[in-house]
Amino acid sequence: MIEHRGFSAWITSENMALLEIEPRVDEKKHTVTCWIAGPVGKPFVVHWRDHGSKIDSASYIYIDGFKVSGQFLFGKGEELRRGVRVGPREERPFVFSKIDPDDAMGFNDKATNKNVGSIVLEIKLIKRTEVYGLNKVREPPNVIRGHRQAGDVCVKYGETMPTAEQQPTWRIRPHDPKSPGPFVTFTFRYRTKGQGLAC
Repeated sequence: MIEHRGFSAWITSENMALLEIEPRVDEKKHTVTCWIAGPVGKPFVVHWRDHGSKIDSASYIYIDGFKVSGQFLFGKGEELRRGVRVGPREERPFVFSKIDPDDAMGFNDKATNKNVGSIVLEIKLIKRTEVYGLNKVREPPNVIRGHRQAGDVCVKYGETMPTAEQQPTWRIRPHDPKSPGPFVTFTFRYRTKGQGLAC
């Protein structure tokens, strides 16, 4: 678990927290970055906790630069995301996988080099204003390869599974208009076990 500014985040696979290696805090940018070993073939879950800010927050998850809906927290508590929603009652789980030789090179969905190989959780402090419809669902990309080699670990998405029914969301505005950006950002840079990681 990595922590900063009253929030924490961690990633589990098969109900076990993945070890965070060399966590580094940037106090100026309010970010925490670490390395994790992605167990190939295993699904994973992104978790986060508000330790008692007493302020509503909205989370945003980026897998290799691909934006996945997060969740709201209401001043305290814990949330998680197991995958990307692809229907009103369906999702596809996050899965650590290997890049196949025929996976396309280059970048998809305007991902940049710094995004590839990263799971990013941004948390913004917000004020809810009014309820508004359902978020649009979209299919995730097959794989965002970047310039990684065949056999390297990547994130793909598993078979469609049932999940809780999609709920309406809220229109929001920044809690502090003078500081509308992320309150804290957690970045997990994933690699194949043994690929420069002392695991």
